[in-house]
Amino acid sequence: QAATALPPPGVAAGIASLDIREKNPGLRIRLLEKATILRKEIAMIGFLTTSDKTPIIPVLFDSSEKAMALSLYLGENGIIVPFMNYPVKQNKFQLRITVTATHENEQISQLLEKLNNWKDKNGTD
Repeated sequence: QAATALPPPGVAAGIASLDIREKNPGLRIRLLEKATILRKEIAMIGFLTTSDKTPIIPVLFDSSEKAMALSLYLGENGIIVPFMNYPVKQNKFQLRITVTATHENEQISQLLEKLNNWKDKNGTD
């Protein structure tokens, strides 16, 4: 069995992230607050998501075409939300919205507005 050491830049990034977290404990709290609010708003619009408490918020669809179409629509509007294309058969297809502690409320509102506009024209699935 072989082992490979972690690349130095990855180790340095991990150490730096721990330093940032230690020096700025409010960042994690803000991050989780923003993720919770965004997740609730996405569900209120009518999209299917999960109740996980993470900053990665899946938006689930029965159709890969609709999931891809929403990802493209958001991209055309300057919002990057990747379509997750798994190489195995699945029952649901997903987009992954990732919120950060540094996202401004205006940016989150803009995303919600675009989601609402898309839903009005295309439905939620």
